[in-house]
Amino acid sequence: MISGIWLYGKKTKQTELYITEFLKVLSISNKALEQQEEKNEEQVFTDKEVVSIFTFIKQHKFSMVNVGILLAFYAGLRCGELAALRWRDVSEDFRTIKIQSSEITYKDHEGKRHFEVVPHTKTKEGLRTITLPTEASLALKALYKDFGDNEFIFTNNDGCRIQGRVFSDKLNSICHQLKIVPRRLHKARKTVCSKLLDAHVDDRLILDQVGHTDRHTTEQYYHKDRRPQDEKCRIINAALNYG
Repeated sequence: MISGIWLYGKKTKQTELYITEFLKVLSISNKALEQQEEKNEEQVFTDKEVVSIFTFIKQHKFSMVNVGILLAFYAGLRCGELAALRWRDVSEDFRTIKIQSSEITYKDHEGKRHFEVVPHTKTKEGLRTITLPTEASLALKALYKDFGDNEFIFTNNDGCRIQGRVFSDKLNSICHQLKIVPRRLHKARKTVCSKLLDAHVDDRLILDQVGHTDRHTTEQYYHKDRRPQDEKCRIINAALNYG
């Protein structure tokens, strides 16, 4: 198909190159052709790591960004969804959150980057209502007492909305300080998906929580092995015991 498009361009004088000539001189590095191994420890967090992150956050001075990170590990939100949350999205009993907007980024004609909240989610399935665990509900309820007058849930001292990249950068920084594999906020979402699948939560509830079309998407791209090596050894030893 690409060849045909290129040949059509040559025929209509939109290009002076033949596709075959272009491919002869095309240089591709060996690294680009190598299959990159996707390591689980770079994709998801173990329970021990999450506990370490939670402990770190609770031992340090209150921060809106830190509360956002906690919520991400409980709700599996996309970074843009977290940054776009408004108090009106939270139910009166603080047990659910309606995901109906998201932060997008773009560059203008001068190359300046902008961060904007739009009234829709990344995908059609992203429009959903999330059920929150008790810990997340209590955290939001406590936050509302002091900051419920703001439009957006996560704001800085000036009342301006906190951008999604700030949460991601902070989580990465916390990982460095804890001397664990640095990961950004999307890995918290993968961790939530993996935990739900490992707990054998029914498919419909998982899809409603994370905003996926079908289980195949969640299983193929988000389900990773979160177990530490000693637990893997224990499982394998038990399974392959021939005595």
